[in-house]
Amino acid sequence: MTPLLRSAVATRRVLVFVVLSAVAGLLVGGLVLPVAGGVGLLARASSEQFQDLPSDFEETPLPQTTRMLTADGKLIARFYDQDRKVVSLDQVSKRMKQAQLAIEDSRFYEHGGADLRGLARAALNNASGGGTQGASTLTQQYVKLALVYKARQEGDEEAERAATEETVGRKLRELRYAVALEEKYSKDEIFERYLNIAYYGAGAYGIETAANRYFSKPASKLTLEESALLAGLVQRPNATSPDKKENRDAAIERRNVVLNRMAELGMISQTAAARAKAKKLVLKESNQRLDCEQASKPYQFFCDYAKSVFLNDKRFGSTYQARYNRLYGGGLTIRTTLDSRMQNAALDAVHEWVDREDPVAGVVAMVEPGTGDVKSIAISKDYGRGPGRTKVNLALGAPLGASKGTLAGSTFKIFVTAAALEKGYGFYHSIYSPAQLRSVRSMETCDGSAYDPGWQPKNESASENGSYTLERALEDSVNTYFVQLEEQIGLCEPVTLAEKMGVLRADTGEKLQQVQSFTLGTNNVAPLNMAAAYATFGARGKYCPAWPVSDIDDPKRPNFEYPRPECKQVLDEEVADAVNYLAERVVDSGTGTAANISGRDVAGKTGTTNGKQQAWFMGYTPEIAAASVVWNPSPPRGGYSLTGKTIGGQYYYDVFGGSLPAPMWQDAVGAALDAVDAPSTDFVRPQGKFFSGGSYSSSYRHRSGNSWSSSGNSWSGSGDDEDE
Repeated sequence: MTPLLRSAVATRRVLVFVVLSAVAGLLVGGLVLPVAGGVGLLARASSEQFQDLPSDFEETPLPQTTRMLTADGKLIARFYDQDRKVVSLDQVSKRMKQAQLAIEDSRFYEHGGADLRGLARAALNNASGGGTQGASTLTQQYVKLALVYKARQEGDEEAERAATEETVGRKLRELRYAVALEEKYSKDEIFERYLNIAYYGAGAYGIETAANRYFSKPASKLTLEESALLAGLVQRPNATSPDKKENRDAAIERRNVVLNRMAELGMISQTAAARAKAKKLVLKESNQRLDCEQASKPYQFFCDYAKSVFLNDKRFGSTYQARYNRLYGGGLTIRTTLDSRMQNAALDAVHEWVDREDPVAGVVAMVEPGTGDVKSIAISKDYGRGPGRTKVNLALGAPLGASKGTLAGSTFKIFVTAAALEKGYGFYHSIYSPAQLRSVRSMETCDGSAYDPGWQPKNESASENGSYTLERALEDSVNTYFVQLEEQIGLCEPVTLAEKMGVLRADTGEKLQQVQSFTLGTNNVAPLNMAAAYATFGARGKYCPAWPVSDIDDPKRPNFEYPRPECKQVLDEEVADAVNYLAERVVDSGTGTAANISGRDVAGKTGTTNGKQQAWFMGYTPEIAAASVVWNPSPPRGGYSLTGKTIGGQYYYDVFGGSLPAPMWQDAVGAALDAVDAPSTDFVRPQGKFFSGGSYSSSYRHRSGNSWSSSGNSWSGSGDDEDE
């Protein structure tokens, strides 16, 4: 702006203020009140009153829509109270700017916040009985919209009424604020603010969202007829928004009014206006995708999980309301850990094994070892209410507003195994294990002891009796072996280890119960927490909490650093390697053979509860860990056995961890890893000291043929056991 032009603009604004101060009382009343009823008010609206009105107009930052994306950039959901994306004026097409000015305030760039010519014309028209005619400038309209929004944000109903009431006082306040804003901002800045705050119907706030909502394009790409249509909506959006078929004639009529006005002002030719008016209304409406219930179908349960984490994390705001406002109005871009390819592959696999309408539910939850990134949450039920649906996220626990979890069966034996190895027990630690224990000694806990005199645990089959090594007992999941191993090592270490790996009670979020049946999985747990725990073994003892978000972009805080939970080494790497060796044998030749994936190292543990009411397979590779679970989340009174049921179209005489969850795990994980071309990585081989019967200091067993020989910290094998 040149000095001469700047001086002219300043002079004009001073003149506007002086004239307004003198005539406000004479003009404003006639804009909104009948002549007879307004005479007294006009007299009272004096120059002094106008000058005394406050001019310190406070604006509240506009809420913007938050987008949640998959790790590979797919849209999961959008969160908003007002669906808006703020853009700069240069991101709006020329025709859109012309159309909005033509129909709302064609002299916007000429007046100083209040259009004196328009005021006089409206007052004369109203005084002569020509009907009530308004003269609000675009700046005044912006003031009104901003005041209404500020009042709503603060929950101030009285202020909202004051911002919309048809009184002289309200018009005077708008005039005063408008003049002040014209002093504070340039014309372009005010116009930009108006275009971003205006409501265009169909839940679209601001021109960028409106362009996308109706035409699936940015505001910069709007054509003449599209611009005229949108500009015409602002006056009466609910009556003219063309998303409703009954409004489309009114929308076209209003569009044509805008086109005629643009031609009248010389913005376009009469020929261009006629050509645009002749065009049919063609909409290309975009998917609004509000919140998790309207999210893309494969991602709904994960969306629910990521949203719950955000709203419960005080690092995103000290109060729940602050966190809610940030999610629903902060304009964030939340990049999650979910991989759409892995999610789709896992979901397809789950539906192959468990039908949506089955009484039971199938769940596969995947976590990446070494990061805690949640790559997939696949649930056989659809998200929602009704047959074949649920709104309870069965992969999570109650602390995140989800399920109460379920019993995990023998998958807990891995924690007892790890604790025993950590205390110095070796792979060949032998215990005579009868088919049933007639008595169980009290077990040391972290703060006392646990003892149930009536408990008599037994094996799955009467044929399972005799002397078992740790290696063989884990392969075959021998209950009485692990109960006696608990007697020897105590409960404190395995329970503490499980808790360090993030396993807590899913129903309460509290610490695990230290009971004798701990090793048989009698605590209610959530599949996702168990996946993160087993991922710890795959990451050689490094525990990373399961986490759904990788990064957050915050337009209001450009230097915001996204806080992620820290990973911790909770188990010695050598011990983790030893656990992996034993768990790999479960898949190679034990109860979990149905989970074997050709060409990959796979380790895991099956789990089946009493009465066959829950069946698990917890498995992992160096690249991914996953929980695979089948159970009835809403069992009838007395429980629900999986045995003798048709699940996924297949009849099961008997169901256990290896018969349904294991092959479902194999299909889901195998397809997910293939979908992302994940490389095949080997587990690190355990040190030779673990190939013994007792403690690290015991003499190592030396055998030939199909056995291991150990020396120092190295190991070697021959025959069938080689490269196990």
